[in-house]
Amino acid sequence: MFYPEHFLNQQAGNRHKYAFFPFGGGLHNCIGRHFAELEMMIVIVTSLRAFTFETINTVKEAASITLKPDRDVWVSIKPLTMTEKGNG
Repeated sequence: MFYPEHFLNQQAGNRHKYAFFPFGGGLHNCIGRHFAELEMMIVIVTSLRAFTFETINTVKEAASITLKPDRDVWVSIKPLTMTEKGNG
């Protein structure tokens, strides 16, 4: 069962750094990984085509194994109008 409250900042100190490893790794990684990543890409692209996203605070990059934001990213989301979508 999925409990989203496990990912709140208050719970982060009680969790091992690599406790959330959703697809596993190595030779025995998840068979559905590529399908799930494709679904995520479709959701992201569909959202970007339907909404505008603006950050509420200033975000800078933080170096790690990959680039990530230096703090939580808070955004405002507004639906695009028909004119903004290019259908007008």
